[in-house]
Amino acid sequence: MLQRISRTQFLSVLLLMIIQTVVISGTALYLSGALKEQTQQKSMYQQTVTVGGISIGGLNAEEAEAKIEKVLGEVQKKGTLQIMMEKQSFPIPLKDIQIKYNVPSSLREAQRTSEELTGVWGMWKKWRGTSPPPHLPLYVTFNEEKLTAIINEIARNVNRPAEPARASVDGTSIFILPEKAGYVVDIPGTISAIREQLQEEVQIGRASLVVEKDIPQITKESLKDIKVMLADYSTPIASTPNRLFNAEQAAKLLNGVVLLPGQTFSFFEKAGPFTEAKGYISTSIQNDEDAQDGVMGGAIQVASTLYIAAAKSGLSIIERHNNVRPIASIPLGYDAFVRDKEVDLRFVNRFKQPVYMYAEVKDTQLRVALFGAKAIANGSIEVKEENKIAPETIVRSDKSLGPGQEKIIRRGKEGVRVKVFLTHSNEKGIPKRELLSDDYYKPLHNIVAFGPIPENMKNKAQQQTPNPPESEPSVAPEPSQDKASNSTDKQQEQPSNSQKKGNVYTF
Repeated sequence: MLQRISRTQFLSVLLLMIIQTVVISGTALYLSGALKEQTQQKSMYQQTVTVGGISIGGLNAEEAEAKIEKVLGEVQKKGTLQIMMEKQSFPIPLKDIQIKYNVPSSLREAQRTSEELTGVWGMWKKWRGTSPPPHLPLYVTFNEEKLTAIINEIARNVNRPAEPARASVDGTSIFILPEKAGYVVDIPGTISAIREQLQEEVQIGRASLVVEKDIPQITKESLKDIKVMLADYSTPIASTPNRLFNAEQAAKLLNGVVLLPGQTFSFFEKAGPFTEAKGYISTSIQNDEDAQDGVMGGAIQVASTLYIAAAKSGLSIIERHNNVRPIASIPLGYDAFVRDKEVDLRFVNRFKQPVYMYAEVKDTQLRVALFGAKAIANGSIEVKEENKIAPETIVRSDKSLGPGQEKIIRRGKEGVRVKVFLTHSNEKGIPKRELLSDDYYKPLHNIVAFGPIPENMKNKAQQQTPNPPESEPSVAPEPSQDKASNSTDKQQEQPSNSQKKGNVYTF
């Protein structure tokens, strides 16, 4: 009896366990979508799933593929991919970049995603916040090399350098014009953006050109304090075409330069080197044995004009060299000779605000003006002539001349030493006078040719001929330690008397 009861209870428990297993399994199958999939193949993809921006929710594989292929056919019919930049559009023919879509692989990925979004597994992932995104890419390939070449061509039309803020000058007035941002196409970034667009939104048929903006350092905001003219200076330019051209070239390179507070300006760095490769034309400066590099003719006048404007404006001159001899277009002591980094014109902006440089050649007149925040009392320049040095006379034998005949080969010019003083008034109106430079300009020696000297006259001529002159001063000496804007100590380079008589030397 007891065995029968035990067997009955065992069968009941076993039956109950079987029923529970069937119920739980059926429920799981239903919730997971597997049962529904077996009974209804039409709703293979979860309702929120999209591929390449195309909704395939509630469709089976065949229906989804047909829908995607239809959209791709419409895209291919348009034939182009539009690359957009602001209001500009650059069309790219799809056939040129050989676009190919892999629809089957994309749908297989969509199926896996649908399974993870439905049933018990989907509920579990949703509860944990790990559900996969329902918006899937449409797998696409294209010829990246050809696309890169096309984007490079677009970039050549789009790229532009940044333009700093500049000024419009009218006499002594200045008006600041805003800067212009530059554009540089990010080619790898653009290709990535195109790939993403083709995968995510295939129907749109356009993608953005990825550009990097280049904001210039000098902006209208940074120049807002420049309101008044600090000083200016003008010099006439000779009508010699090459000299005029060189002056215009140097002025063009100088115009618009902004000198920030604490910044040092170098004329050679900005306007040099004075070569034909830089845009200059050869022209002579001095018609004698001390002729300096003729290519820089005209540019030196711009440096000299800038030098005086800078000195008058209160900028600190830290390096300046005078020419070997006076030049016609610049007063004595006003010139600034520049050759290279070792012989340069340099000054520092010690103001708290930037300084704007304006340079222009107009009607054979060169003008340089400096503008800033606050004009100090315009400096005045005084040139004091210390002494003149008479030229020597060099006599040369010329057998083409008859005995006793003479011919003037070159007429000399006097040398001179000058001191230049700069007077400024401080904020209280008290004038301050300081030595700006101490300059020495060599004399240009006379050269005279004579015919053969008779034998009976040679001994007498040799007795009257003094020793030849010592070596002449260097062309562009370095500034002294005490005054960087001066040439070196001139006291050792010139006679002490106020007017030395010229000697005659025979060679």
